Amino acid sequence: MSNEEFLPGFERLRSVLKSRGQLVDCLPIPPAPFQVPQVVLDAPLDPMLIALYSRCNGGFFGDLLIFRLANDEGSLVGTNVLAREIRGGVRHSTFRFAKVQGLPNYLATVPSLGHVGEVQPVVMSCNDMADNVFPVASSVDRCLDLYATHCEERLVQFGALDAEPALDQDSLLFPYSYVEQIARDAVLVKMLNEHRFDALIAHTEEGQEWVRQVLAAARRLH
Repeated sequence: MSNEEFLPGFERLRSVLKSRGQLVDCLPIPPAPFQVPQVVLDAPLDPMLIALYSRCNGGFFGDLLIFRLANDEGSLVGTNVLAREIRGGVRHSTFRFAKVQGLPNYLATVPSLGHVGEVQPVVMSCNDMADNVFPVASSVDRCLDLYATHCEERLVQFGALDAEPALDQDSLLFPYSYVEQIARDAVLVKMLNEHRFDALIAHTEEGQEWVRQVLAAARRLH
């Protein structure tokens, strides 16, 4: 399986942004003999992230920053080390790989829900006192495809990717405006029904309510 076939959602995100004149800044990968590590901070790195980092070293994609693979401040490793130093708990269970610019919202994989070589689900974690976690996709690529839809709709309706939308733009917020699309992710819905995310959402009502909404939408679809 080629990298292009492995990451159609990532390619769609790039295509949507480029077609509408938005920033797409893929950082170059380090020169050989660099290899993307299989394990980072004692946790298996998601295979879709491995594929992504084998093609570009993160960068800016519209208002989404995908962290570069390095050990310094602001990098993939540095961001996760800092999050764990500030507070443990949920942040030890998730692995942040991207951030929405201007907002305290991170996209993160859940290594404990995927062994080495297995695709990991993605949550959006909100860096607030409650440390809310919202499951959004069964894989990194599905998440990026959904974010491409989000960017496309914002660009069509508002003509710009505002990191902090005005109140009259609140109808398009990620992931809250995409419950039905997320409910079509059969693998994610199965994991929710099996209570695989309970340890991450048990301490916040917002996370629990989000799961109820997704499951209710999934039932309506059937």
